[in-house]
Amino acid sequence: MWFCKNAILQLGIAGTLLAACLMSPPTARATLIGDTVTCTTLGSPTCPVVPTAIVGPGSEFTMFAFGTFPMFTVNITGSSYILTAASSITVSFGGAVGAASLDWIGDPTGEIIGFDLTSDFAAITSSDITFGPHFVQVSLAGLTISPADLGKQVVVDFITAHDQIPEPGTLAVFGLGLAGLGFARLRRRTT
Repeated sequence: MWFCKNAILQLGIAGTLLAACLMSPPTARATLIGDTVTCTTLGSPTCPVVPTAIVGPGSEFTMFAFGTFPMFTVNITGSSYILTAASSITVSFGGAVGAASLDWIGDPTGEIIGFDLTSDFAAITSSDITFGPHFVQVSLAGLTISPADLGKQVVVDFITAHDQIPEPGTLAVFGLGLAGLGFARLRRRTT
């Protein structure tokens, strides 16, 4: 009989510890996929006529020079902003491009707190990136692109902060562990 009580107590402690471990990391992954985002520019190139898009597979926007020449495509992934050269002419820029209304699906409290930059263009460095909790902007000042740059990219990977929200299954395991501890204590009192 003593063995059964001890096993129930140990099972309750183990379940509680397991649930506490499972609840510590954020278990729900927030994403930009499905979010409606807005194209932003300062100067040239310009946004498309419809400056909003829903984030999904492929490019969300095509940026134009002189209103008709495609210069860049913009692809927003689950956690990145990717600017890809699509130029058929040689153009020098002085403006900036970006995206606003970057709201996280799965965690509306998520915010951009930093970034990692990968750039195929020597003229674009980390100092050319401006960001806030829900926007990113890439300065193109001093950048000249030509058809030879076709396919070159600027990739801004977002570093984000999100609230930790435990999954329902984790809470259920935690509850079972507490129930086991309560049951073991109750059984100990009755004998």
